[in-house]
Amino acid sequence: MNNSINLFATACILSANFAYAEEQYLCTVDRVAGFKYNRVSNQWEQTSIKANSKYLLTETDKKTPSEDLPYLLRKVGQEMPIGICEKSFDESGYLSCKSLDGEFQFNRKLNRFIIANTFGFVTAPPNTSDESSEQPSIEIGKCFPL
Repeated sequence: MNNSINLFATACILSANFAYAEEQYLCTVDRVAGFKYNRVSNQWEQTSIKANSKYLLTETDKKTPSEDLPYLLRKVGQEMPIGICEKSFDESGYLSCKSLDGEFQFNRKLNRFIIANTFGFVTAPPNTSDESSEQPSIEIGKCFPL
């Protein structure tokens, strides 16, 4: 976990100086499934979350100090990266990235992505109650090259 936080902090510091290569993808969320804790029934329940997020997956310039971070993930309209990709696409077109909220996975051959937002649910500090936990969610959608 500390290694992930260190890598993410490095990506944030370097992001202001990145020159971007050609490869970029616009990722639009189609559906979201989430959960919230119901204090009356003392149970986790499904909840509706509006699917309106958009993300930009950007290849970093190989000539910068970010060579070990080939891609960064940002919410559209925000400069600060929300995710880092420690490896590039594999031969099957698959890419996996870490974020502060969880994980982003993308297959460029299928143009599909999934984001699991798990922060604060299973990674909560000791003595965290269900009532004070973050609401986990899963977002799915399509990414297309720009």
